[in-house]
Amino acid sequence: QSYNPKRKIPRSEISMSDLELCLSKAAFSAAQRSASIHMPRIGQRSGSQRSEWYTIERLLRKYASLHGIDIFVYYFRRPSRQQTDSD
Repeated sequence: QSYNPKRKIPRSEISMSDLELCLSKAAFSAAQRSASIHMPRIGQRSGSQRSEWYTIERLLRKYASLHGIDIFVYYFRRPSRQQTDSD
């Protein structure tokens, strides 16, 4: 799903328990295939608690070390409001 700044319905909050289950399964599967996980930074919203990302980062580190895999997180810069308003 692509990012749309004009979205009428806000995205739902991330359930940490569901995210942890997902990361556990993905890390286990990656370890079986000698693969790594590549993903965007998630859970970061303007106005949300900064600690949310750090909680997610701790989960990523936990499952990376538990299963001996590499996890790569990519940071995408969102366009500024001026760029999106002029489109």
